[in-house]
Amino acid sequence: MDSFREIVNVRYALIPYIYAQSIKAAAEGLPMFRALCIDYPDDPLAWIIDDEYLFGDSMLVAPLFHSGQYSRKVYVPNGTWIDYQTHKAYEGGRYHVIDAGSIPIVVLVKDGAAIPHVPVAQSTQDIDWGALEYVAYVAHEKKAVGQVCLPGGQLELRTFDVQQGAQDGLRIMRFLSLESK
Repeated sequence: MDSFREIVNVRYALIPYIYAQSIKAAAEGLPMFRALCIDYPDDPLAWIIDDEYLFGDSMLVAPLFHSGQYSRKVYVPNGTWIDYQTHKAYEGGRYHVIDAGSIPIVVLVKDGAAIPHVPVAQSTQDIDWGALEYVAYVAHEKKAVGQVCLPGGQLELRTFDVQQGAQDGLRIMRFLSLESK
């Protein structure tokens, strides 16, 4: 029950990302859940991967398929990708064996993505959109970019400068919505 609750809580926290990606997918005619080859058509391995998918334009999902499985071999496309749960960075263009975090799934975030989150609510109608926060996943990028679509609004692109005070290497940074540029 605790594991299920944690999964549902992550889903509710990601509602701003899910909503923005669904609006974007409808506008562009791309599926929100798509094969790697759609975004990486020049990568021959992306064409044969059938057990991973892109979730919007910033997340890669690699499900665990067997009970008791805690890690799996994941093909990571070009670029740097950061584990959503453990924050470990992986260089792309190759396979990695990746351990799942507390939620039994591997989710990677593209370097330079700012993923919008909200506090967990009991239902979507109870979401506090005023508490919107972006989590920037950066390893090499100097800016993080995220999209949000507030209820009744239009898709908005937000860019965050992650250079100030940052050291080289992986950084997970949080920005309140009002700090966006």
